[in-house]
Amino acid sequence: MKKNDIRKEWVEDYIAAVSNEIEIDTHSYKLYGLRPNEGGYLPRPMKWVARFNRMLPIIRGGAFGMRLVWFLGGGGIFFLKELTTFYRYMKKHLLSKERVMSSNVYGLAFSSRATSLIKYSNIGRTPNIWITFPWVNESTSIATSKRLDIFALLSTRELWKAFSLSMVALYTIMTHRELRPWALQTYTAFRWFLVRLGIEKLCGEFYIAEHYDRWAVLADSIVYRKNLMVSESNLRCKLHLVQHGSVMALDQEQKMPGLAFTLKYKLKAVSDLYVYGDVSEAVFRRDILCKSDFLAVDAHYYSPKIELSKALHSDPAILFVGHPICETIHIEIYRTLRHKYPDMAFYYKPHPTALPSESVRQHEWTIINDAQYFPVVSFIISYPSTLVTEYRSHNIPAVVHAIDAREDQVNLLLQEIEKVLASGR
Repeated sequence: MKKNDIRKEWVEDYIAAVSNEIEIDTHSYKLYGLRPNEGGYLPRPMKWVARFNRMLPIIRGGAFGMRLVWFLGGGGIFFLKELTTFYRYMKKHLLSKERVMSSNVYGLAFSSRATSLIKYSNIGRTPNIWITFPWVNESTSIATSKRLDIFALLSTRELWKAFSLSMVALYTIMTHRELRPWALQTYTAFRWFLVRLGIEKLCGEFYIAEHYDRWAVLADSIVYRKNLMVSESNLRCKLHLVQHGSVMALDQEQKMPGLAFTLKYKLKAVSDLYVYGDVSEAVFRRDILCKSDFLAVDAHYYSPKIELSKALHSDPAILFVGHPICETIHIEIYRTLRHKYPDMAFYYKPHPTALPSESVRQHEWTIINDAQYFPVVSFIISYPSTLVTEYRSHNIPAVVHAIDAREDQVNLLLQEIEKVLASGR
């Protein structure tokens, strides 16, 4: 295939990845009761809306200016800054790729959750080599001998290739009427293409714990395009997807398990699916995976596990499983319980990818910053999170609410909490 054709395909795959991110962000804005234009079409609202909600009019105006600057050269300058940063990183670390040749089973550590989930004790399999990324704090439990930095697979010349592809992707989005308002999503382009250039050199089996974000699309599109070039089934690459979080109905509008939005790109190359059960499997097959006669998907069931640690305080204790969207009702519930039960201990565990706002930090509950610390508590208060299942496996009950539960529902939740307390759990 000609280089220009490959370049075009890769840009198309990146646009597909961005399109999925846009669907995710659009739904996130909806959960906050906002339209994307009210947040200036800024990406990742989960990370900033709760913290800067009062500044939305200013942010909206600033976002317009940011897009203009991004169009007029700011994007290119940002990509050059990334290029310079990673050029220095490569020169400093003098990375070796010797271990690549001895393996054909790779874990892609796109997030710390991948390294904590994809292991023998959970799914009965473990990668021979973990491909790691300097911007991800992966689990320290991975032996050094099993780590391979993505930059060990790259040359300095490929930094410029990633820059070129990023610029093409940026200006492709700029000329697309529907995508143009979301142009700031392309801040991810340079790293996405760098990773693409590196992983393209590998062949074998790949394990990921991403469901449908830009990294899931990257891994899927690589395996899919490689397999299109191979006629013998035994020579094809395999993509193993491990479920990392709940796919149950999160908000109040949803009546059935599944995604509350429709993905633009569904995964085409998954060969093995590791999920929590038949309900999760059905959601993945319907909402996340593309129906295809090209590849049959084998499903395997597993139960996510956590190791509980001794609590810092004596019983009774309550753990709030936090999320930026739930902060208001969690604070209201906390205040009421704190006043009524002054001797009770309260923990707050923030969402791992979204920092809590200042209003959360102003209260006297113990905020858990260690992602791997799970205290023994009397019960938890949570949106439909995987932690609900994980704590229930230790016979610790949960009071569960919709992720977008309103303040007028606090009294009902408090009544449910009182019932749990009265039961002695």
